[in-house]
Amino acid sequence: MAGGRQGRGHSGRGPKNYKRSDDRIREDLNERLTDDPDIDASEIEVKVTNCDVTLSGVVDTRGAKRHAEDLAESVSGVRSVRNDLRVERRAASNADLVPSENPLDASAMRLGGVRYAWFARAAGVLTAIAERASEATLAKALAEHQGAASLLTVVAADDQFAATEPRAWEAAEFALHRDVLIKSAGGTLTSGEVAEMFGISRQAVDKQRRQNKLLAIRLAGDWKYPAVQFADGRTVGGLDAVLEAQRGVNPLVTLELLVAKDSALGGVSVIEALKAGGELAKTAIELVIGGRSDDYL
Repeated sequence: MAGGRQGRGHSGRGPKNYKRSDDRIREDLNERLTDDPDIDASEIEVKVTNCDVTLSGVVDTRGAKRHAEDLAESVSGVRSVRNDLRVERRAASNADLVPSENPLDASAMRLGGVRYAWFARAAGVLTAIAERASEATLAKALAEHQGAASLLTVVAADDQFAATEPRAWEAAEFALHRDVLIKSAGGTLTSGEVAEMFGISRQAVDKQRRQNKLLAIRLAGDWKYPAVQFADGRTVGGLDAVLEAQRGVNPLVTLELLVAKDSALGGVSVIEALKAGGELAKTAIELVIGGRSDDYL
């Protein structure tokens, strides 16, 4: 598959002088905001005038504000989006909360009611995990990772936590694996960065994602595009066949298939084989289409 300028098909190109009505655009966007699990749209107001969308109201995070704008841009017929959403973190009273002996509690009180309550509970769990962890595990976490990945490394190594909180432990292990996998894939690009690279709009990038022509992973409420699928300003040749064969599969599983070394390919990964081209690329595509996966990982 080549980059965004191929122009295959005519989806999105309506009859001459056709323009989608403001009411249809507003209804479509309101439904998307309502159905999206990653955003609380209860304080968002949508206005559409001559196909120009204006978002106003309040959301609780910057990520939610960006995500609402992405949803608006993905609606068919939208000409432009004005994002006037305000980010407000609603704080509750701490009067009924009793600080624990954790020294971090005093500074955490500024977070507000439910945030402080969550922090106090999480701090107790993390304190216990830190007390059980070996110094070698902690040193490794500090040396190899930053931020949440450092925390996940210690949690995933805690056998007692795995026994008492198996679902939470599995989630931590999965998240750590996800972060390592994304790092091995060269990191990710935002929809804006992909749009700039292809010379198309973010709306067009979103359309390619929904058509399964681009591999995207949902991270912190935003779609991120693994960098490994691009080369020379376009998608790697043959990737379209791989993504079609993986349609409906968790994108993280597809990403792992792309970057894992495969003995049937002489020890290179599927994405490396696609970039090499020729018979090696053909073999890689045939292996994926055939559903053969026992020689990778």
